[in-house]
Amino acid sequence: MNFKIVNDILIDNTDKLRLSRGQEYYKDGYVQEIKYNNEDKILNIDGKVASANYNILYYPEITIDLKNKEIVNTICTCEDYKKRSSHSNNVVCKHIV
Repeated sequence: MNFKIVNDILIDNTDKLRLSRGQEYYKDGYVQEIKYNNEDKILNIDGKVASANYNILYYPEITIDLKNKEIVNTICTCEDYKKRSSHSNNVVCKHIV
């Protein structure tokens, strides 16, 4: 699978601050688990991400249509996602990045 396509889709759909913070979370080891499944050009990614002080776990999910290069669904258990998703669809928080 070409992860550059996934990276480009995330860059195009995430504000710079959340993108940067998500990349830092990955680099700093807060991402505890990543699972993905790619069927018929539909990529599903599920994860488990710890908070900065490791006292909370978040469970982000994203579904990407690789053929059309678009996000079709996102979910996360964090407060940022909950607040922003009430106003728009397919919100990308730092845990999804």
